[in-house]
Amino acid sequence: MHYQLKRALVASLAAALLAPLAAGAREESKIRLFMEKLGGGNEKGMLRSELAPGSAQLRVHVSHLMPNLEHILSGDGVEVARFTTNAAGNAEVRIDLFATGGGTTPTFDPRGKFLTVNDGTNDVLAAWVYADPQDDPARPRIKELTALAADAATLGTADARYDALPSGGARLAIALHGVAAGDYDVIVDGTTVASVTPNASGFAAVDLRVRPGGGNGNAGGNGNGHAHKHKGTLAGNPRNKLIEVALTGVTQFSGPLLAQIPGLGVCTASSALANLTPDPAQTSGTGSATLGVETSCDLQLTLALTGLAAGDYDLVVAGVDAGDLTIADAGAGTGSASLVYDETPDAPGELAMPLGVSAGAAIAIQEKMPLGTDVVMSGTLP
Repeated sequence: MHYQLKRALVASLAAALLAPLAAGAREESKIRLFMEKLGGGNEKGMLRSELAPGSAQLRVHVSHLMPNLEHILSGDGVEVARFTTNAAGNAEVRIDLFATGGGTTPTFDPRGKFLTVNDGTNDVLAAWVYADPQDDPARPRIKELTALAADAATLGTADARYDALPSGGARLAIALHGVAAGDYDVIVDGTTVASVTPNASGFAAVDLRVRPGGGNGNAGGNGNGHAHKHKGTLAGNPRNKLIEVALTGVTQFSGPLLAQIPGLGVCTASSALANLTPDPAQTSGTGSATLGVETSCDLQLTLALTGLAAGDYDLVVAGVDAGDLTIADAGAGTGSASLVYDETPDAPGELAMPLGVSAGAAIAIQEKMPLGTDVVMSGTLP
């Protein structure tokens, strides 16, 4: 979706982007973006995530939704909040993310999550928060500020800041303060993007930018003639990437370009199991679905299927085909399978989590041709 922004807002955001990076960086993440419309009406939504140590707020403003109806806000399929629209179909939700750890909703970091607004039947609005650039909705506004951890360094500090504007402008700034003398390389995701030599006080700065309509920085050199300051063009998107500052090949400071907010993204692992009910026409086969939350707050779904006819099946979640699964023949034409779906597959055999997976969602295993098209077993996620 595309929306017109007031000139005053654009000007104020541009001023923030061009402001120098302050010494002694503090952890801070501010994200503002429009949500994508999934329904067939004129639904609109704006999401703001404002994170800092001791304060973590998520605000969602929606309009033109179904009036006087309870809606569910979820993050990667895990319920975060419920709210009811007014007679005009509008609502504003304010959530203290440090207070979402009780009951059925884990404390979670919204960054990297897929947030949805559901009307009880369908998702009507959605947005990725600080995910890969290709997932960005129209005109995101991002600020991410973080200190890099000292590795081999015994003197000084280093910090990183990333800004993105609705206009498409972006900036990555790395600052060194009070570091030891020497020639430092700044490395982003394994690629050296700049080299600087701190001044006598141990200060150096790297300033990489994309400025549509205003030209880019001086690519590949210190355009201002100062060895302790490097200005250049920002190539690629550094969000979530590893930032390293190295001295003669030894990493002095490092860390992900992601503000560290203690207490977010840390969950108590939990899981619940629900048995799947075989279709009456089935003469064999059992199944279960286990839905759990990992300590990283990622959602995980495990399907255990036994005694099914060998062949290919469809996994159907909330009435939508969520992917294929295969039962290998273990003898006598039947077999078993254990499938693990994870939001961030990082273990051998883990599969990407299909959309629609959440507590209470309907799930079914359905035959594919040439077996047929009948539902083999079904149930409700716990």
